[in-house]
Amino acid sequence: MTEILTTDALIIIGCALFAMICAWYILRAFDQLWMEEAMRITKLEKLWMEEAMLITKLENRPLTIERPTGEQCPNCFGTGVVRGAASSYTCGECGGLGLIKVDQDYFVDLSDALASALISERRENAELKRINSELQSRSRLGSRID
Repeated sequence: MTEILTTDALIIIGCALFAMICAWYILRAFDQLWMEEAMRITKLEKLWMEEAMLITKLENRPLTIERPTGEQCPNCFGTGVVRGAASSYTCGECGGLGLIKVDQDYFVDLSDALASALISERRENAELKRINSELQSRSRLGSRID
């Protein structure tokens, strides 16, 4: 009878040990999942913090649209226009920008740079028109009564 109790006791102890090992592996797996989730949340928090800092930087600086600079297009020599025998047309290599590589890192692609160059040129033209109208009004001959 002692042998039966011993065998039963060994079986019970073995089952308990097996249950403890299984529980340990399950807890370890949950701990690893929890750590991975915590790291993922930490990465997201870091990205959110970086984005918040970038937004703060952008909010605190004045908006300036500047003319893009970079490597000149060898096809149109920086003009953005290729002259044909009968007419001129937009350069196919640079898309009319005159640059094939832009130095500024905030332009997504050359179309962004082209839009920025267009806005810059329009502002410059408006300023030159204003100066021209001031100069024309000063150089007018005759009396002010006329």
